[in-house]
Amino acid sequence: MRTARDQLRAVPLVPALFVLPLALDFKSNEVGGSFWQYLLVGLTLLGFAVYMLSHRMPRPRGRFWKFCSLCMFIVLGGSMLSFLVNRPPADQYARVILPFVLFWAAYLVSVSMCNRGRYETLSRLITIGCAISAAFSVPAGFLLSGASTSDVRYQILSPVLIFFEALLLHNIFVTGRRKRVSQLLLAACIGLQLVSVTRSALLALIIVFAATLWLTTPRLGGFIRRGLRMAVPALVVGLAAYQVTVLVAPEIAERWEVRTSTIERSGADPTTLSRLAEMKEQLDRWSSSFTSMLVGQSYGANYTWSKDFWDAMLATQEWRLETVDRERFEFGHNFWTSSLFSGGILFGTALPLLLLYATYTGTADARRLLRQRREPWNYEVQVKATLFLVATLASTIGSNPFALRYSALVGGLALGILVVVRRQLEEQDRAAYAPVRAPRSRRGSYAGAA
Repeated sequence: MRTARDQLRAVPLVPALFVLPLALDFKSNEVGGSFWQYLLVGLTLLGFAVYMLSHRMPRPRGRFWKFCSLCMFIVLGGSMLSFLVNRPPADQYARVILPFVLFWAAYLVSVSMCNRGRYETLSRLITIGCAISAAFSVPAGFLLSGASTSDVRYQILSPVLIFFEALLLHNIFVTGRRKRVSQLLLAACIGLQLVSVTRSALLALIIVFAATLWLTTPRLGGFIRRGLRMAVPALVVGLAAYQVTVLVAPEIAERWEVRTSTIERSGADPTTLSRLAEMKEQLDRWSSSFTSMLVGQSYGANYTWSKDFWDAMLATQEWRLETVDRERFEFGHNFWTSSLFSGGILFGTALPLLLLYATYTGTADARRLLRQRREPWNYEVQVKATLFLVATLASTIGSNPFALRYSALVGGLALGILVVVRRQLEEQDRAAYAPVRAPRSRRGSYAGAA
């Protein structure tokens, strides 16, 4: 007779309950969030709890696996210590630390599923979730902001749009599955980025595209030649997406021209100035005391924008004084500076180092598999997980993937996949190079010995 645990294991809805709800998430205009967001987070945490109760977590094996688990412990455990030292408002701490908790939870679920051979199920859920989020964010962005195509910005961009583009590039260049559909969807994603007039999103896509070519080309010379050959088709796709976008919304071209002319007129970009003002203030507060430098100001701590940039920001006429002069507590737009500000040297450097090291490790393993031309399935999985991590790093250029819930969750899923695949490769290499010993006789000597 099947036990309750066995019945829960057989239900495919349990991992779906964890992975999919936040695909319908959005950035609320309300300071305290909305009922819909609380519902989505509640469903996600419920899915995680049910999964953890119905599955035994594998023990970390190997240095890389143990290193990733240790970094997770340092980030979350250190955040509580920093909270006790600095005492920010508890609700602010909870809101800011939530994406990190989701990253850790996704990492555990991903490791468990991949270790039990459920990678295909997990990969399908990630694809469905990214597609839903990319489609849902467009109408949700217009409705919540109340803006039209003439002034809407990042609100219509999904927090996992760059992850979805990484999936599409993986289909086009690695597996070759659904290639035409993936190309059309990629052009649509580029069109959304053009409508949003967000340069950092386009730059992140270029980085992921370059990483895709690097991971699918065994030699440096071939990478350079292939990059030059692909530049023309990529430019054609980009121009086609731009022309279609301008045809649907003619004011898009004018918005790009206005944005460029603002830089020429004031000598600075309004968005860049706000990011610099935020970084300067966070670094100043972080370095204000020795204790702060060690443990940070805590996640959820208040900060403002540096007054050194106020005059330049107001001169662009894109900012008002009441917007510039207010306190904030959100995890900032710059991942690297905000990590240091919140966790200090002791606890704020673990996650950045983890992401950099994991991306380097995934890239090295993927290129080794490519050159050896063995285990094509492992190679495909390795490249997909590595591209997700590249997308996470590329997202830090103009935004912060750990300031949003769903992008942090998908990043944790990618890290878990990479950890298990690397462990499997280590075991295969160890088995391939293990010395072959002759069977022992009953007396303890090797069979066939004199």
